[in-house]
Amino acid sequence: MDHKQLHVGKKEHRLAALAAIESRKSDSSFKHGAIIYQGNKKICAGYNNTTRTCYRKNICCTIHAEMDTVTRFLNSFIKIHTTRNDNKIRRKMSKYSICVVRSSIDSNGKLCLMNSLPCRDCLRKLQMVGLNKVIYSDHNEEIRAARISDIQTNHLNWSNVMKLPDVMNKLRIVPLIRYNQKN
Repeated sequence: MDHKQLHVGKKEHRLAALAAIESRKSDSSFKHGAIIYQGNKKICAGYNNTTRTCYRKNICCTIHAEMDTVTRFLNSFIKIHTTRNDNKIRRKMSKYSICVVRSSIDSNGKLCLMNSLPCRDCLRKLQMVGLNKVIYSDHNEEIRAARISDIQTNHLNWSNVMKLPDVMNKLRIVPLIRYNQKN
């Protein structure tokens, strides 16, 4: 890892288990779940949605679990608080953290965790919103924690994740579906 790791204890494992349960709600082949928490309390939960759009005749653009959770949280947060001041919201959001987990079921029916370090865009948005810490699962099924500001985003992309050992064996590869209007 290129970033400083924080201590991971029972609390982080409990939060990751809650995010894993949330991830199973996803109907996507890559099941990610996320929860926003403060201290030991789960505040808001979400998962990756397959709300897809059509762009250049390709079906694409899912909503990442982190963004689904943050959107749900901000929508309820803004309804409760009357402020629209971005700096004030960011200061209040710095009290909260996020936990992201990617799960799959192996051939024995066991729940396995896979790499769920948020992508470059999600990390930038999480930092912009003001969240300060992320808990995630890595490719060795271990739980990791780091400050969002400590994670270097210049090396995060899909191809680097795919090069990690044994990732390809754990994936269920789905071919790209072309949107075709021919009858």
